Order: sequence, then C-alpha cells, then structure tokens
Amino acid sequence: MSLLDSDTRLLWNKEVQQLTRSWYAMLSSFVVPGALVVIGPVFALVTEHFKRDYYAPSPSQHYAGVAVSEQAGRLLGFRSIHPSAAALQAGHTDAEGYFLYILLPVLFVLAALLTPVLTALHSLIGERERRSLELLMALPVVVNDIVAAKLAANVSIALATILPMFVVDAIVLMNVAHVGWDFVGWSSILLVGSVAASVGASLLLALTARDLRTALSSGGLMIAVPLSLTGLCVALVPGVERFAVLGLLLFALGVGAVYGGLRWLTYERYTT
Repeated sequence: MSLLDSDTRLLWNKEVQQLTRSWYAMLSSFVVPGALVVIGPVFALVTEHFKRDYYAPSPSQHYAGVAVSEQAGRLLGFRSIHPSAAALQAGHTDAEGYFLYILLPVLFVLAALLTPVLTALHSLIGERERRSLELLMALPVVVNDIVAAKLAANVSIALATILPMFVVDAIVLMNVAHVGWDFVGWSSILLVGSVAASVGASLLLALTARDLRTALSSGGLMIAVPLSLTGLCVALVPGVERFAVLGLLLFALGVGAVYGGLRWLTYERYTT
C-alpha cells in the first residue's frame, strides 16, 4: 500500500470529489474549526483587549482578569498565566495568559480532532451503510488502498480548511496578543499533531463501529485519550513548550493508531 500508487491517487481524487460534494462533510469541515479556531479565539482576544481600556481606572492600574486558585497555581502549567511586571506594563493580563496557554491548546486540539472524525463518519462508515463499497471492491485494488485513500482525503480536507483559519488566528494573535513566531510555530505543530491523532481515531472508529449511530455514540471515546494528554500537558508543561510536547505526543499517538489499525485491517472487518 502506497499513496504514490496510481490506483490510490485515483481513489484519493474520487474521495476528495465525493467529500466536497457532500454538504454534511463540508458543513462539519467549516463550522467546527471555524468556531474553535477562528471565532472563539478572535472573540476572546478582542474582548480582552478592549476590557483593559474599559476596566483600567488609570494607566498605573491594570485589569487583573482571571484569578487562579492557590492549588492550581502550584502546577507548572498554570504558572504561565501570571504576567510579570514588564508584561503588565506592556498591557498583558492574567486573563490573556489564561486564554493563550490554557484554553487555546484545548480549542486547537478539539478542532483538529473533530474535523477529520466528522468527515470520516461520511466517507468511511456512511459508504458502508449505503452498500456502495461493493462497487469499489470490484476495482483492481485492495482494501488497504481504499482505506488509505479515504484517510488521505480526510486529512486533505481537514488541512485545507483548518490551516487558512489558523493563518487568520495567527495574525490576530501576533497583532492583538503580541505573541512571537515561536508561539505561532509550535501552535501549528500542535494542529498537525492533532490531525494525525484524529486520523488514527478515524481508522479505529471505522474498524469498530458498524453503523453511523454506533460511530456517533463511540466517537467520544476515540478522542478521550488525546484530550487526556492535552489536559496533562496543559497542567504540567510550562509556557509555550506545552505546544511542542503535546503536538509531538499526539503525532506519535496518531502514527501508532494508524499502524496498529492497518495491521488489524482486513476485508471482513471493514465491510461487515
């Protein structure tokens, strides 16, 4: 099995065309990442930016924002949200740090996890329910080629929708929150690692769920492990390093899930 094979490329092209013609797949590809990657972060950053102007009584006083309990403040990950005196002088607040280092990784992981999983419900499981897999099986290809083309199409759609949205998000982060290129770079690594983890979850979901109803009910279990890793990294890894650590962990998790799923994949497991 190779994505460079002509047969697999033809299957990938067919899957991309089929997904782009499906309003369900396109709606889930745009609405979910749009809300989590663009609307949520931009609204939070702009709101916090203008709150400083309205709630700071004088230039020497600053809007404190979010207060963190003493117990949570002992965790390494939560120390990043307490701005230094220089950061306060530059206009940064506790609320801004809470959003950048606590909420933003969770939003990015959710967006990158859910988008390929939602499109996989249509391409991997929906086609099985429509009984159209037999038409593909009549072609001179094996089941591994079909699944690889479907997964590659899901990743292509996810990256084609999420990355442009992330560019908009990065522009707002750099101009409003004044983050550096290291923050933007490691955030992009986190997105790519989350997409890889989602590919593994999509494959396992296709092998274990027999229909769309079962897939919808068990889909949350497939993303439980990536979300648990996100919580641990947010709580225990300080600063922007959490994006790097979490992105690499999710990428390794996704590669391992894809490798194990393809080793377990058979015609009977996929079609029945």
